[in-house]
Amino acid sequence: MADNRKFVQAQDFFLAGSGASASDTTITLKSFKQIDGTNLTMTDFGTKGYGTLDPNTSKEEQLSFTDVIQNADGTATLTGVSGVGNVSPYTETSGLAQGHNGNATFVLSNTAAFYDSFANKNNDETIAGTYTFTSTAIPIYNANPTFTDDKHLISKKYADDLAFAGAPDASETQKGLNEMATSAESQAGTDTGSTTGPLVVKPSDIAKNTQNQQHIFATDTGAADAYVITLAPAITAYATGQKFVFKATNANTTTSTLNVNGLGAKTIKKMNDQNLEANDIEAGQIVEVVYDGTNFQMQTPSAIGLTSANATEANTFFGSTDITGAEAETLTDGSNADSLHTHEIVWSVFSALLFNGTAPGSTTTFSMGFSLANTGTETLNQVVITRAGTIKNLYVHSISTNQLDTTITLRKNGASTALTATLTTGITSVSDTSNSFTVVAGDRITFRMTTSAGAGSAHGNPIASCEFIPT
Repeated sequence: MADNRKFVQAQDFFLAGSGASASDTTITLKSFKQIDGTNLTMTDFGTKGYGTLDPNTSKEEQLSFTDVIQNADGTATLTGVSGVGNVSPYTETSGLAQGHNGNATFVLSNTAAFYDSFANKNNDETIAGTYTFTSTAIPIYNANPTFTDDKHLISKKYADDLAFAGAPDASETQKGLNEMATSAESQAGTDTGSTTGPLVVKPSDIAKNTQNQQHIFATDTGAADAYVITLAPAITAYATGQKFVFKATNANTTTSTLNVNGLGAKTIKKMNDQNLEANDIEAGQIVEVVYDGTNFQMQTPSAIGLTSANATEANTFFGSTDITGAEAETLTDGSNADSLHTHEIVWSVFSALLFNGTAPGSTTTFSMGFSLANTGTETLNQVVITRAGTIKNLYVHSISTNQLDTTITLRKNGASTALTATLTTGITSVSDTSNSFTVVAGDRITFRMTTSAGAGSAHGNPIASCEFIPT
Protein backbone atom coordinates (compact mmCIF):
# COMPACT_ATOMS: atom_id res chain seq x y z
CA MET A 1 0.00 0.00 0.00
CA ALA A 2 1.47 3.36 -1.02
CA ASP A 3 -0.01 5.51 1.73
CA ASN A 4 -2.17 5.05 4.81
CA ARG A 5 -3.41 6.95 7.83
CA LYS A 6 -3.98 5.83 11.40
CA PHE A 7 -5.62 7.55 14.33
CA VAL A 8 -3.73 8.10 17.62
CA GLN A 9 -5.29 9.38 20.86
CA ALA A 10 -2.61 11.00 23.08
CA GLN A 11 -2.00 13.85 25.59
CA ASP A 12 -0.14 17.10 24.95
CA PHE A 13 3.57 17.06 24.15
CA PHE A 14 6.20 19.84 24.48
CA LEU A 15 9.19 21.04 22.49
CA ALA A 16 12.53 20.20 24.07
CA GLY A 17 15.43 22.57 24.47
CA SER A 18 15.23 25.98 22.86
CA GLY A 19 12.43 24.97 20.54
CA ALA A 20 12.47 25.03 16.73
CA SER A 21 13.27 27.56 14.07
CA ALA A 22 11.54 28.41 10.81
CA SER A 23 12.44 25.99 7.98
CA ASP A 24 13.43 23.23 10.42
CA THR A 25 12.50 19.80 9.02
CA THR A 26 12.84 18.13 12.44
CA ILE A 27 11.46 18.92 15.87
CA THR A 28 12.42 17.30 19.18
CA LEU A 29 9.83 16.63 21.87
CA LYS A 30 10.56 16.09 25.55
CA SER A 31 8.74 12.74 25.19
CA PHE A 32 6.44 11.05 22.67
CA LYS A 33 4.52 8.27 24.36
CA GLN A 34 1.10 6.70 24.48
CA ILE A 35 -1.10 7.43 27.48
CA ASP A 36 0.14 4.19 29.11
CA GLY A 37 3.78 5.26 28.68
CA THR A 38 4.59 3.13 25.63
CA ASN A 39 6.77 4.86 23.06
CA LEU A 40 4.94 5.92 19.93
CA THR A 41 6.46 4.85 16.60
CA MET A 42 5.73 5.76 13.02
CA THR A 43 3.89 2.45 12.62
CA ASP A 44 1.21 3.89 14.91
CA PHE A 45 0.56 6.67 12.41
CA GLY A 46 0.92 4.88 9.09
CA THR A 47 2.90 6.66 6.41
CA LYS A 48 2.25 10.20 7.69
CA GLY A 49 1.26 11.84 10.94
CA TYR A 50 -0.33 15.25 11.60
CA GLY A 51 -0.11 17.64 14.57
CA THR A 52 -0.31 21.29 15.70
CA LEU A 53 2.33 23.49 17.36
CA ASP A 54 1.24 26.32 19.67
CA PRO A 55 -2.49 25.55 19.36
CA ASN A 56 -4.88 28.37 20.23
CA THR A 57 -2.12 31.03 19.94
CA SER A 58 -1.13 33.46 17.25
CA LYS A 59 1.73 31.13 16.31
CA GLU A 60 -0.53 28.09 15.77
CA GLU A 61 0.88 25.99 12.90
CA GLN A 62 -0.25 22.61 11.58
CA LEU A 63 2.44 20.30 10.37
CA SER A 64 3.02 16.79 9.07
CA PHE A 65 5.83 14.33 9.77
CA THR A 66 6.96 11.08 8.16
CA ASP A 67 9.06 9.37 10.85
CA VAL A 68 9.56 9.08 14.63
CA ILE A 69 12.92 8.49 16.31
CA GLN A 70 12.88 7.61 20.01
CA ASN A 71 16.12 8.96 21.55
CA ALA A 72 18.09 7.33 24.37
CA ASP A 73 17.54 10.29 26.70
CA GLY A 74 13.74 9.87 26.52
CA THR A 75 13.19 12.59 23.97
CA ALA A 76 11.74 11.88 20.53
CA THR A 77 12.56 13.47 17.21
CA LEU A 78 9.96 13.88 14.46
CA THR A 79 11.53 13.98 10.98
CA GLY A 80 10.24 14.85 7.54
CA VAL A 81 8.44 17.83 9.01
CA SER A 82 6.48 20.07 6.65
CA GLY A 83 4.31 23.07 7.28
CA VAL A 84 0.74 22.53 6.02
CA GLY A 85 -1.69 25.14 4.69
CA ASN A 86 -4.79 25.75 6.76
CA VAL A 87 -7.23 25.73 3.78
CA SER A 88 -7.59 23.64 0.67
CA PRO A 89 -5.52 22.50 -1.06
CA TYR A 90 -3.61 22.17 2.21
CA THR A 91 -0.25 22.67 0.54
CA GLU A 92 2.64 21.08 2.35
CA THR A 93 5.96 22.97 2.38
CA SER A 94 9.14 21.30 3.61
CA GLY A 95 10.18 22.77 7.00
CA LEU A 96 8.30 24.90 9.50
CA ALA A 97 6.75 28.14 8.41
CA GLN A 98 7.85 29.94 11.63
CA GLY A 99 9.88 29.42 14.76
CA HIS A 100 8.49 28.05 18.04
CA ASN A 101 9.89 28.47 21.56
CA GLY A 102 11.10 25.69 23.83
CA ASN A 103 8.37 24.05 25.84
CA ALA A 104 5.83 25.05 23.12
CA THR A 105 2.79 22.74 23.11
CA PHE A 106 2.47 20.10 20.41
CA VAL A 107 -0.75 18.11 20.02
CA LEU A 108 -1.76 15.23 17.74
CA SER A 109 -4.79 17.05 16.37
CA ASN A 110 -7.38 16.27 13.73
CA THR A 111 -6.07 18.93 11.41
CA ALA A 112 -7.80 20.02 8.21
CA ALA A 113 -5.08 18.35 6.18
CA PHE A 114 -5.58 15.17 8.18
CA TYR A 115 -9.27 15.15 7.34
CA ASP A 116 -8.45 15.87 3.71
CA SER A 117 -6.62 12.57 3.53
CA PHE A 118 -9.97 10.76 3.85
CA ALA A 119 -12.55 10.37 1.03
CA ASN A 120 -15.60 12.56 1.33
CA LYS A 121 -18.79 11.01 -0.11
CA ASN A 122 -19.81 14.37 -1.55
CA ASN A 123 -16.49 15.13 -3.22
CA ASP A 124 -14.67 13.96 -6.29
CA GLU A 125 -11.92 11.88 -4.74
CA THR A 126 -8.76 10.13 -5.86
CA ILE A 127 -8.24 6.95 -3.85
CA ALA A 128 -4.56 6.10 -3.50
CA GLY A 129 -5.14 3.02 -1.37
CA THR A 130 -6.93 -0.21 -2.03
CA TYR A 131 -10.49 -0.58 -0.72
CA THR A 132 -11.38 -4.18 0.06
CA PHE A 133 -15.06 -5.07 0.39
CA THR A 134 -16.43 -8.23 1.93
CA SER A 135 -18.20 -10.68 -0.34
CA THR A 136 -21.54 -9.79 1.25
CA ALA A 137 -21.09 -6.01 1.04
CA ILE A 138 -20.55 -5.31 -2.65
CA PRO A 139 -20.59 -1.65 -3.76
CA ILE A 140 -23.54 -0.81 -6.01
CA TYR A 141 -24.74 2.10 -8.13
CA ASN A 142 -28.03 3.71 -7.24
CA ALA A 143 -28.94 3.36 -10.97
CA ASN A 144 -27.39 1.95 -14.13
CA PRO A 145 -24.95 4.60 -15.35
CA THR A 146 -23.71 5.33 -18.83
CA PHE A 147 -20.05 4.45 -19.14
CA THR A 148 -17.99 6.69 -21.42
CA ASP A 149 -14.46 6.63 -20.04
CA ASP A 150 -12.06 3.72 -20.49
CA LYS A 151 -11.28 3.93 -16.74
CA HIS A 152 -14.89 3.71 -15.55
CA LEU A 153 -15.83 0.80 -13.31
CA ILE A 154 -18.65 -1.01 -15.09
CA SER A 155 -21.68 -2.66 -13.50
CA LYS A 156 -22.73 -6.30 -13.79
CA LYS A 157 -25.63 -5.37 -16.08
CA TYR A 158 -23.31 -3.50 -18.40
CA ALA A 159 -20.99 -6.51 -18.46
CA ASP A 160 -23.92 -8.85 -19.15
CA ASP A 161 -25.10 -6.62 -21.98
CA LEU A 162 -21.60 -6.61 -23.42
CA ALA A 163 -21.63 -10.40 -23.51
CA PHE A 164 -24.49 -10.24 -26.02
CA ALA A 165 -24.83 -6.85 -27.72
CA GLY A 166 -21.15 -6.04 -27.44
CA ALA A 167 -19.91 -9.06 -29.39
CA PRO A 168 -19.80 -9.02 -33.23
CA ASP A 169 -22.18 -11.07 -35.36
CA ALA A 170 -20.79 -14.39 -36.48
CA SER A 171 -19.77 -14.89 -40.10
CA GLU A 172 -17.97 -17.45 -42.25
CA THR A 173 -14.65 -15.89 -41.18
CA GLN A 174 -15.41 -14.58 -37.67
CA LYS A 175 -16.78 -16.16 -34.54
CA GLY A 176 -19.51 -14.15 -32.84
CA LEU A 177 -23.19 -13.97 -31.96
CA ASN A 178 -25.96 -15.99 -33.64
CA GLU A 179 -29.73 -15.86 -33.28
CA MET A 180 -31.96 -18.94 -33.00
CA ALA A 181 -34.30 -19.18 -36.00
CA THR A 182 -38.02 -19.60 -35.59
CA SER A 183 -39.73 -22.50 -37.36
CA ALA A 184 -41.16 -20.08 -39.92
CA GLU A 185 -37.73 -18.56 -40.58
CA SER A 186 -36.13 -21.97 -41.03
CA GLN A 187 -38.86 -23.03 -43.46
CA ALA A 188 -38.51 -19.79 -45.43
CA GLY A 189 -34.72 -20.13 -45.56
CA THR A 190 -34.18 -16.77 -43.83
CA ASP A 191 -30.49 -16.01 -43.14
CA THR A 192 -30.62 -13.02 -40.76
CA GLY A 193 -32.80 -12.49 -37.69
CA SER A 194 -34.29 -9.40 -36.05
CA THR A 195 -31.05 -8.80 -34.10
CA THR A 196 -29.07 -8.73 -37.39
CA GLY A 197 -27.25 -11.86 -36.25
CA PRO A 198 -27.08 -14.89 -38.57
CA LEU A 199 -29.76 -17.50 -37.84
CA VAL A 200 -29.08 -21.05 -36.68
CA VAL A 201 -31.71 -23.78 -37.02
CA LYS A 202 -32.92 -25.98 -34.19
CA PRO A 203 -32.41 -29.72 -34.76
CA SER A 204 -36.17 -30.27 -34.34
CA ASP A 205 -36.86 -27.86 -37.22
CA ILE A 206 -34.25 -29.60 -39.37
CA ALA A 207 -36.13 -32.85 -38.81
CA LYS A 208 -39.49 -31.24 -39.66
CA ASN A 209 -38.16 -29.63 -42.84
CA THR A 210 -36.63 -32.93 -43.92
CA GLN A 211 -39.84 -34.84 -43.26
CA ASN A 212 -42.15 -32.44 -45.11
CA GLN A 213 -39.68 -31.83 -47.99
CA GLN A 214 -40.25 -28.12 -47.34
CA HIS A 215 -37.47 -26.88 -49.59
CA ILE A 216 -37.97 -29.12 -52.65
CA PHE A 217 -41.78 -29.56 -52.82
CA ALA A 218 -44.41 -27.21 -54.20
CA THR A 219 -47.81 -27.39 -55.87
CA ASP A 220 -47.77 -26.72 -59.61
CA THR A 221 -49.22 -23.35 -60.64
CA GLY A 222 -48.73 -23.74 -64.40
CA ALA A 223 -50.82 -25.23 -67.17
CA ALA A 224 -51.05 -28.65 -68.77
CA ASP A 225 -47.69 -29.56 -70.38
CA ALA A 226 -46.04 -26.45 -68.85
CA TYR A 227 -45.65 -27.11 -65.13
CA VAL A 228 -44.42 -24.30 -62.84
CA ILE A 229 -43.34 -24.41 -59.19
CA THR A 230 -41.98 -21.77 -56.81
CA LEU A 231 -39.74 -22.94 -53.96
CA ALA A 232 -38.81 -21.05 -50.79
CA PRO A 233 -36.03 -20.23 -50.48
CA ALA A 234 -35.71 -19.74 -54.23
CA ILE A 235 -32.96 -21.59 -56.04
CA THR A 236 -30.69 -19.32 -58.06
CA ALA A 237 -29.58 -21.78 -60.75
CA TYR A 238 -30.18 -25.33 -61.95
CA ALA A 239 -27.52 -27.87 -60.94
CA THR A 240 -27.06 -31.48 -61.96
CA GLY A 241 -28.54 -33.80 -59.35
CA GLN A 242 -31.15 -31.37 -58.03
CA LYS A 243 -34.35 -33.14 -57.03
CA PHE A 244 -37.77 -31.50 -57.05
CA VAL A 245 -41.23 -32.82 -56.20
CA PHE A 246 -44.48 -31.20 -57.31
CA LYS A 247 -48.19 -31.90 -57.25
CA ALA A 248 -49.50 -31.57 -60.80
CA THR A 249 -52.58 -29.39 -61.20
CA ASN A 250 -53.32 -30.68 -64.71
CA ALA A 251 -52.76 -33.89 -66.65
CA ASN A 252 -50.28 -33.63 -69.50
CA THR A 253 -51.35 -34.05 -73.12
CA THR A 254 -47.96 -34.26 -74.85
CA THR A 255 -44.28 -33.42 -74.30
CA SER A 256 -44.09 -31.39 -71.08
CA THR A 257 -41.76 -28.98 -69.27
CA LEU A 258 -41.08 -27.82 -65.71
CA ASN A 259 -40.00 -24.30 -64.72
CA VAL A 260 -38.59 -23.87 -61.18
CA ASN A 261 -38.49 -20.36 -59.67
CA GLY A 262 -38.56 -18.77 -63.12
CA LEU A 263 -35.15 -20.18 -64.12
CA GLY A 264 -36.50 -21.48 -67.41
CA ALA A 265 -38.61 -24.38 -68.63
CA LYS A 266 -36.79 -27.72 -68.97
CA THR A 267 -38.21 -30.77 -70.76
CA ILE A 268 -39.42 -33.63 -68.58
CA LYS A 269 -38.16 -37.00 -69.84
CA LYS A 270 -39.13 -40.54 -68.88
CA MET A 271 -36.96 -43.63 -69.18
CA ASN A 272 -33.89 -41.37 -69.46
CA ASP A 273 -34.49 -39.84 -72.91
CA GLN A 274 -38.15 -40.31 -73.92
CA ASN A 275 -40.63 -37.43 -74.17
CA LEU A 276 -43.83 -37.75 -72.19
CA GLU A 277 -46.99 -39.01 -73.85
CA ALA A 278 -50.53 -37.97 -73.03
CA ASN A 279 -51.55 -38.78 -69.44
CA ASP A 280 -48.08 -39.85 -68.29
CA ILE A 281 -48.86 -37.26 -65.59
CA GLU A 282 -52.35 -37.16 -64.08
CA ALA A 283 -54.01 -34.20 -62.37
CA GLY A 284 -53.26 -34.38 -58.66
CA GLN A 285 -50.33 -36.77 -59.14
CA ILE A 286 -47.18 -36.30 -57.02
CA VAL A 287 -44.29 -36.14 -59.50
CA GLU A 288 -40.60 -36.42 -58.63
CA VAL A 289 -37.93 -35.25 -61.09
CA VAL A 290 -34.12 -34.99 -61.04
CA TYR A 291 -32.19 -32.49 -63.18
CA ASP A 292 -29.52 -34.21 -65.33
CA GLY A 293 -27.85 -31.03 -66.54
CA THR A 294 -30.14 -30.65 -69.58
CA ASN A 295 -33.57 -32.07 -68.79
CA PHE A 296 -35.63 -33.23 -65.85
CA GLN A 297 -35.76 -37.03 -65.62
CA MET A 298 -39.07 -38.18 -64.15
CA GLN A 299 -38.56 -40.68 -61.34
CA THR A 300 -42.28 -41.24 -60.76
CA PRO A 301 -43.80 -44.13 -62.79
CA SER A 302 -45.99 -43.14 -65.69
CA ALA A 303 -49.66 -42.82 -64.80
CA ILE A 304 -50.84 -44.64 -67.95
CA GLY A 305 -50.87 -48.37 -68.75
CA LEU A 306 -51.33 -50.58 -71.78
CA THR A 307 -54.25 -49.14 -73.73
CA SER A 308 -56.90 -51.04 -75.64
CA ALA A 309 -55.29 -49.81 -78.85
CA ASN A 310 -52.08 -51.60 -77.88
CA ALA A 311 -54.10 -54.74 -77.20
CA THR A 312 -55.53 -54.46 -80.71
CA GLU A 313 -52.03 -54.11 -82.07
CA ALA A 314 -50.97 -57.23 -80.18
CA ASN A 315 -53.89 -59.14 -81.72
CA THR A 316 -52.95 -57.88 -85.19
CA PHE A 317 -49.37 -58.93 -84.59
CA PHE A 318 -50.29 -62.46 -83.55
CA GLY A 319 -52.87 -62.73 -86.31
CA SER A 320 -50.46 -61.78 -89.09
CA THR A 321 -49.33 -64.46 -91.53
CA ASP A 322 -46.17 -62.66 -92.68
CA ILE A 323 -44.44 -60.55 -89.95
CA THR A 324 -41.61 -58.28 -91.02
CA GLY A 325 -38.90 -57.09 -88.66
CA ALA A 326 -40.30 -53.56 -88.70
CA GLU A 327 -43.80 -54.83 -87.90
CA ALA A 328 -42.45 -56.91 -85.06
CA GLU A 329 -40.78 -53.82 -83.57
CA THR A 330 -43.61 -51.32 -83.97
CA LEU A 331 -46.61 -53.63 -83.54
CA THR A 332 -48.18 -51.58 -86.37
CA ASP A 333 -48.57 -48.32 -84.39
CA GLY A 334 -45.64 -46.49 -85.99
CA SER A 335 -43.85 -45.83 -82.67
CA ASN A 336 -40.34 -46.99 -81.88
CA ALA A 337 -39.67 -49.82 -79.52
CA ASP A 338 -38.57 -47.51 -76.67
CA SER A 339 -41.81 -45.54 -76.75
CA LEU A 340 -43.87 -48.69 -76.73
CA HIS A 341 -41.94 -50.12 -73.81
CA THR A 342 -42.42 -47.02 -71.71
CA HIS A 343 -46.10 -47.89 -71.12
CA GLU A 344 -46.67 -49.22 -67.64
CA ILE A 345 -48.27 -52.67 -67.89
CA VAL A 346 -51.49 -52.29 -65.97
CA TRP A 347 -53.76 -54.34 -68.25
CA SER A 348 -53.12 -57.96 -69.12
CA VAL A 349 -53.90 -60.08 -72.16
CA PHE A 350 -55.00 -63.69 -71.91
CA SER A 351 -54.12 -65.73 -74.99
CA ALA A 352 -54.53 -69.38 -75.96
CA LEU A 353 -53.55 -71.60 -78.89
CA LEU A 354 -56.59 -73.81 -79.36
CA PHE A 355 -55.46 -77.04 -80.96
CA ASN A 356 -58.17 -78.95 -82.70
CA GLY A 357 -56.89 -82.49 -82.88
CA THR A 358 -60.21 -84.30 -82.91
CA ALA A 359 -62.79 -84.96 -85.59
CA PRO A 360 -65.45 -82.33 -86.26
CA GLY A 361 -68.84 -82.66 -84.82
CA SER A 362 -69.74 -80.63 -81.72
CA THR A 363 -66.26 -81.25 -80.29
CA THR A 364 -65.50 -79.21 -77.19
CA THR A 365 -62.02 -78.57 -75.84
CA PHE A 366 -60.62 -76.23 -73.18
CA SER A 367 -57.36 -74.34 -73.13
CA MET A 368 -55.49 -71.53 -71.33
CA GLY A 369 -52.07 -70.54 -72.60
CA PHE A 370 -49.91 -71.46 -75.59
CA SER A 371 -50.00 -75.20 -75.24
CA LEU A 372 -51.02 -78.13 -77.40
CA ALA A 373 -52.37 -79.87 -74.34
CA ASN A 374 -55.98 -78.91 -75.02
CA THR A 375 -58.31 -81.26 -73.28
CA GLY A 376 -61.94 -81.93 -72.64
CA THR A 377 -61.31 -81.59 -68.91
CA GLU A 378 -61.86 -77.93 -68.04
CA THR A 379 -60.29 -77.97 -64.56
CA LEU A 380 -56.94 -78.90 -66.05
CA ASN A 381 -56.81 -75.68 -68.09
CA GLN A 382 -58.16 -73.02 -65.75
CA VAL A 383 -56.20 -69.88 -64.78
CA VAL A 384 -56.79 -68.42 -61.30
CA ILE A 385 -57.42 -64.66 -61.18
CA THR A 386 -55.34 -62.91 -58.48
CA ARG A 387 -57.21 -59.59 -58.30
CA ALA A 388 -60.57 -58.06 -59.15
CA GLY A 389 -61.15 -56.63 -62.60
CA THR A 390 -62.98 -56.83 -65.93
CA ILE A 391 -62.37 -59.17 -68.87
CA LYS A 392 -63.36 -57.93 -72.32
CA ASN A 393 -62.33 -57.58 -75.99
CA LEU A 394 -62.11 -61.15 -77.23
CA TYR A 395 -60.11 -61.60 -80.47
CA VAL A 396 -59.88 -64.90 -82.41
CA HIS A 397 -57.73 -65.70 -85.46
CA SER A 398 -57.27 -68.89 -87.45
CA ILE A 399 -54.37 -69.72 -89.75
CA SER A 400 -56.75 -71.28 -92.28
CA THR A 401 -60.36 -70.98 -93.43
CA ASN A 402 -62.93 -73.58 -92.46
CA GLN A 403 -65.99 -75.44 -93.57
CA LEU A 404 -67.38 -75.79 -90.04
CA ASP A 405 -68.23 -73.13 -87.49
CA THR A 406 -65.86 -72.80 -84.52
CA THR A 407 -67.04 -70.89 -81.43
CA ILE A 408 -64.67 -69.55 -78.76
CA THR A 409 -66.24 -68.63 -75.40
CA LEU A 410 -64.71 -67.22 -72.19
CA ARG A 411 -65.84 -69.15 -69.14
CA LYS A 412 -65.73 -68.20 -65.48
CA ASN A 413 -65.75 -70.83 -62.79
CA GLY A 414 -67.06 -73.45 -65.21
CA ALA A 415 -69.89 -71.31 -66.62
CA SER A 416 -69.99 -69.62 -70.03
CA THR A 417 -70.04 -65.83 -70.18
CA ALA A 418 -71.47 -63.52 -72.84
CA LEU A 419 -67.96 -62.92 -74.19
CA THR A 420 -67.91 -65.19 -77.26
CA ALA A 421 -66.98 -65.16 -80.95
CA THR A 422 -67.59 -67.62 -83.83
CA LEU A 423 -65.37 -68.34 -86.82
CA THR A 424 -67.77 -69.11 -89.65
CA THR A 425 -67.11 -70.52 -93.11
CA GLY A 426 -64.39 -68.60 -94.96
CA ILE A 427 -63.58 -66.34 -91.99
CA THR A 428 -60.14 -66.31 -90.33
CA SER A 429 -60.58 -63.46 -87.79
CA VAL A 430 -63.46 -62.53 -85.52
CA SER A 431 -63.90 -60.55 -82.27
CA ASP A 432 -66.34 -59.59 -79.50
CA THR A 433 -65.64 -56.07 -78.24
CA SER A 434 -69.16 -55.43 -76.94
CA ASN A 435 -69.50 -57.86 -74.07
CA SER A 436 -67.50 -58.15 -70.87
CA PHE A 437 -67.71 -59.67 -67.39
CA THR A 438 -66.20 -58.94 -63.99
CA VAL A 439 -64.00 -61.20 -61.90
CA VAL A 440 -62.64 -61.22 -58.37
CA ALA A 441 -59.55 -62.82 -56.89
CA GLY A 442 -59.95 -66.60 -56.91
CA ASP A 443 -62.16 -66.85 -60.01
CA ARG A 444 -61.02 -69.44 -62.60
CA ILE A 445 -60.98 -68.58 -66.30
CA THR A 446 -60.79 -70.80 -69.43
CA PHE A 447 -61.27 -70.57 -73.21
CA ARG A 448 -63.80 -73.07 -74.58
CA MET A 449 -63.71 -74.04 -78.29
CA THR A 450 -66.75 -75.75 -79.80
CA THR A 451 -66.81 -77.03 -83.40
CA SER A 452 -70.20 -77.55 -85.08
CA ALA A 453 -71.24 -80.97 -86.40
CA GLY A 454 -71.14 -81.75 -90.08
CA ALA A 455 -68.88 -82.77 -92.91
CA GLY A 456 -65.89 -80.63 -93.74
CA SER A 457 -62.73 -79.27 -92.19
CA ALA A 458 -62.50 -77.34 -88.94
CA HIS A 459 -60.44 -74.21 -88.42
CA GLY A 460 -56.78 -74.95 -87.94
CA ASN A 461 -55.45 -74.15 -84.42
CA PRO A 462 -57.19 -70.83 -83.70
CA ILE A 463 -55.44 -68.21 -81.52
CA ALA A 464 -57.67 -66.42 -78.99
CA SER A 465 -56.89 -63.46 -76.73
CA CYS A 466 -58.74 -61.14 -74.38
CA GLU A 467 -58.00 -58.21 -72.08
CA PHE A 468 -58.01 -58.19 -68.27
CA ILE A 469 -58.41 -54.72 -66.70
CA PRO A 470 -57.81 -54.68 -62.94
CA THR A 471 -59.89 -52.39 -60.77
